[in-house]
Amino acid sequence: MSKSIGTILFGEGGDVIRDSRIQALVLASGVLIMESAVLSPIIADLAVEFSVGEARAGLLMLAYTIPLVILVPIMGILSDRYGKKYFLVPGLALFGLAGVGIAFVSSFDSILVLRMLQSVGHAAAGPIVIAMIGDFYSGVQETTAQGIRTAGINMGIIGIPILSGILFVYSWKYPFLLYFVAVPVAIWAWYVIPQTKETGESSIGDYINELLALFKKPQMAYLVSTFVVRFLLLFGFLTYISVLAIGEAGLSVKAAGLLVAVKGVVSLVSSTQVGRFSNRFSTENIIIGGFFIGSVGVILMGVIPTSVAIAIGAVLYGFGDGIVSPSQKSLVNQISPEGMRGGAVSVATTLQNLGKVVGPGMIAIMLLVSNISIAFTIVGITGLIGGVGLMIGFKRSKF
Repeated sequence: MSKSIGTILFGEGGDVIRDSRIQALVLASGVLIMESAVLSPIIADLAVEFSVGEARAGLLMLAYTIPLVILVPIMGILSDRYGKKYFLVPGLALFGLAGVGIAFVSSFDSILVLRMLQSVGHAAAGPIVIAMIGDFYSGVQETTAQGIRTAGINMGIIGIPILSGILFVYSWKYPFLLYFVAVPVAIWAWYVIPQTKETGESSIGDYINELLALFKKPQMAYLVSTFVVRFLLLFGFLTYISVLAIGEAGLSVKAAGLLVAVKGVVSLVSSTQVGRFSNRFSTENIIIGGFFIGSVGVILMGVIPTSVAIAIGAVLYGFGDGIVSPSQKSLVNQISPEGMRGGAVSVATTLQNLGKVVGPGMIAIMLLVSNISIAFTIVGITGLIGGVGLMIGFKRSKF
């Protein structure tokens, strides 16, 4: 009997890709990653277009990030109480329409307002995608689906900045038209995704108390702490890889950018194989292996800062990060009660934002007393001890 294309590409649970629900959810994740992917390559030029300083141009990211951090846990909790579909679909639509609206305004302040509205849409839809996968699938299928979702995100991270830069050449307005794709995705999601409203007699106060109790349990506490460690490694790498590659290995700016692309491509490929790995290893062991391999890659970059070693390190780190990301989300779904997945995923993804600050911050502080090679080495060791150690604690604790 011949195997299906999904099984060949993704392993035993690969047929999940034929389900219109996962197709819609993967597209939703790919759409939402455009929040920064569209803007990141054009911020400097946009500042010139509107005659604002680069510091003020940075508000385009800040206006998006602050509401997102505040609203994500709130939206997750409400989605569990009133139905995830009622947050996913309007969230996608608001994200897309507010983004497109930027192309039709003429002041920088108006853009900031629309970016804040986009952030509200993202907060409503983003974490819910992860939780809904846990509602619809279980076992190998759920892990595979999370891997496919991560692969879709990585494709967007690689391709959208290039397309945005090309469109900007013709007009500053054109890149923002890319956001319109969120609207048809929202409409499709409305028709193919069933409602997952969780009914219950408890009040919102009781729900919050139950959610807090969930995060006080040792296994959940260990697991969500690994979200911080993963982003510590990721944003340390993204922020300072060019400093290491150019300053220590003597590579060009283009070569440093290529290292980021290599990491992205390897992460994309490895994330699609998480379901295949889960046929042989437990989800927690996959996370342990991913942190070990990825951290060793970062350590290698710091200890041997040559062009070849940095390239090998980027591949190792990309592979490890690619299997850790979907596995973490899958494990949160596995150990969260069915009616609390939206809140649990939202809190976990909010906590990971600490890593965005901790990783670059660690390196910045260490550069005051050492060099970039030592800084990378220490960050890698931190990721190794933190990621692997926390997951060992997860395995040994009783839930």
